Amino acid sequence: MSKLVVVENLSLDGVMQAPGRPDEDTRSGFDRGGWAAQALAKDPEAAQASMAGQGQTAAMLFGRRTYEDLVGHWLSTPEPNPFTEILKKTPKYVASRTLTQPLPHPNSTLLKVMPWTRLPHSSRSSAKTSSSSVAVSWSEIWRQLASSMSTS
Repeated sequence: MSKLVVVENLSLDGVMQAPGRPDEDTRSGFDRGGWAAQALAKDPEAAQASMAGQGQTAAMLFGRRTYEDLVGHWLSTPEPNPFTEILKKTPKYVASRTLTQPLPHPNSTLLKVMPWTRLPHSSRSSAKTSSSSVAVSWSEIWRQLASSMSTS
């Protein structure tokens, strides 16, 4: 069975929103985005440590918003960074009610989610049969997947 590795960016003072860029997520008037990028830019060793173990990740599971913003940003930036190659090579599963095929980034598979359903069974099946890690980068997906796995 795969290990689900939930990746959350959380500052020491409890901020769990918009770690990458100041304009990344301004919902509800949030104006402190970009805190992680600033910190990691000042400390290359911390940036490398933040990606430790990602090379062993068999797949990544995203929601639409995270996929479009995080994957879209890192695969389009010309600056060298520790994320681009991993994001290009690692299979990505995207749970969305609104996206359609084909997805814009390499190795991406759409998991069509309807508003009244849980995550598709295919995401649960692949997590149960592999012995590698599946990185989950969105809290709502983690809650849905954990709930559906415990009831199946």
